Amino acid sequence: MTRIAFHGQPGAYGEAAALGYGGESAVAVPCAGFGAVVEEVESGRAALGILPVENSQAGAVHESLELIFLHPRLHLVGEYELKVRHCLLAVPGESLDTLVRVRSHPQALAQCAPFLARHRLQLVTGTDTAGCARDVALMKVKGEGAIASRRAAELYGLEVLAEEISADAHNTTRFRVIARAPHGPMTPGTAVTTVLAFTLAPPVAITQVIVALSSSGLAILNFHRQPSGRGQWEQLFFVELQAFGSDERLSTLLEQLGRSTREVRQLGSFPSAAAPSVPPGRPSFKD
Repeated sequence: MTRIAFHGQPGAYGEAAALGYGGESAVAVPCAGFGAVVEEVESGRAALGILPVENSQAGAVHESLELIFLHPRLHLVGEYELKVRHCLLAVPGESLDTLVRVRSHPQALAQCAPFLARHRLQLVTGTDTAGCARDVALMKVKGEGAIASRRAAELYGLEVLAEEISADAHNTTRFRVIARAPHGPMTPGTAVTTVLAFTLAPPVAITQVIVALSSSGLAILNFHRQPSGRGQWEQLFFVELQAFGSDERLSTLLEQLGRSTREVRQLGSFPSAAAPSVPPGRPSFKD
């Protein structure tokens, strides 16, 4: 059995991603925070950890990305895309007309904002969707509801008052899988994603990096930046490429980035969950 750590309580979307990625041999291990997921993997208590890195509606999950960068002993070894089906949950006897407040993770609340505004519901943030569902079940306070999965409703004895309430019907979260050892050899012909991360601070111009990426000849799937949290104006960048870790073009690119960045790391290579056709040298920029 493979123990896979995830953030949240049983019934969280992270649990669904862990079980979906690991299959029948997976045992999902709940953790109280993204940092706890990393600790479970670093300590060896879990073979793998799964962290959300991007939502198709809400964008990048900065905390997860930063943690992956700050723990060089860990490697990205896989990814999993999960269709998110948000439901409005409450204790038996409640209805949309009696609800006053709704609890959930901030991203879930944001993803369901039009529905919540239409029904004039007060918002209360929590650490994870399933945890909020559990809290509503335990409190049994009149007028309290939660946004979580249908599985959370089943686990905690709640009723589903409405489902598929995301503003985007195609709401999807991309998860990345971390491990203590890099991914082993991959089948020839497999679409492979390699993730690089680097820091940049003035006066180095981002132009130097863009030129290196564009001239590498590698297909650039994504380009994301966020504050590094380690110094004023220092930026942390993530680049996703269609490339094998042994590709000579990747080695050349890493050498070039090493000369124009403060710190650069190859976070891992793994089979792509999806293999979009992207012309080489055309990054998709996301802030």
